[in-house]
Amino acid sequence: MKGYVIAVAVAAGACLTTRFASPPAGGNTPGPNNHTRRAPECEAIAARSAEKDRLYRRLIAGEVALADAVRRAVALDRDWPEVRPEWYDHCPGRSLGERVAWVIVTMASELPADPGRAAVVERLECEAAALADLGPGWEFAPVNPGGRSAVPVAIVTCE
Repeated sequence: MKGYVIAVAVAAGACLTTRFASPPAGGNTPGPNNHTRRAPECEAIAARSAEKDRLYRRLIAGEVALADAVRRAVALDRDWPEVRPEWYDHCPGRSLGERVAWVIVTMASELPADPGRAAVVERLECEAAALADLGPGWEFAPVNPGGRSAVPVAIVTCE
């Protein structure tokens, strides 16, 4: 685990170095027609981050259930460069799915607030608690392109 954290830190450092590097010598300053490309890892990490942000917003809007959002997040994490499941070990929960669910609930609660955010967070917390009863493995079920899981996980009623 320690080696993985170091590898992630090095990749993040490389991304930041590329992004905030000093302009090249000789007057070739970065611009619309003269720029330094970021490393492919940086591009992939930025794309995954943007996709997760869209997923959180769809979740908040009620377009996606928490179980489906967890499955999609786990699928995104398996893309290159992989975010290994151990990354979530510090989070509460017994299974990977439960830990990812609580990370998503936290992320959703930290997005810019709107008047109905408290009710949304309460709904997501209820869904996350219900997912804890499913045990490990459900988070790896296939996800359809529309974001809905191919196999229903649970119907949760939170009042």
